[in-house]
Amino acid sequence: MSINISKTEARRRLVEEIIAGGKCKTYEDIVAAHRKAYKAGEHAELFELSQPTVSRDLKKLNIKKNLDGYYVLDPNSKSDLRLAALTAMLQDSQAQEVHSISVLSVTCASGYERLLADRMQETYAGDVVGTLCGSGIVVVLAVRDEEDTVAQRIADEVRGIIQAGTSAQKE
Repeated sequence: MSINISKTEARRRLVEEIIAGGKCKTYEDIVAAHRKAYKAGEHAELFELSQPTVSRDLKKLNIKKNLDGYYVLDPNSKSDLRLAALTAMLQDSQAQEVHSISVLSVTCASGYERLLADRMQETYAGDVVGTLCGSGIVVVLAVRDEEDTVAQRIADEVRGIIQAGTSAQKE
């Protein structure tokens, strides 16, 4: 049995390109994307892509599913498709802005995380890019200025409010 290595490598390269597009959850998605690329004239030859072939290629390329169920390229691979995949995702998502941020966190009683996160965003609307919360913690993502003083100012203000509340409770 003779295997045409160049054909195999070309097929695997195509599978990597399809996965780099970021929209495949099933074997059928990969096969459909392959056929679409062929029909669009992007590839000269329609390689045979059956479920077992796709399965072997995914294993060989160390391609796995992420937490959302999409196939993703191996983060440790040296594929030059990473930048292409990021570029495609940024364009598809209509990304518009990049923020250099500082991070601070506030611990709180369980059940107050979302309320506290919303209040932090309202109070510091111009300075807070977003919040993440859960399990008694709120992570605040603040804009970063040249001296990185925004997050420090917010942290100092919140710390002062917490300390004032703690002092009042002791009295």
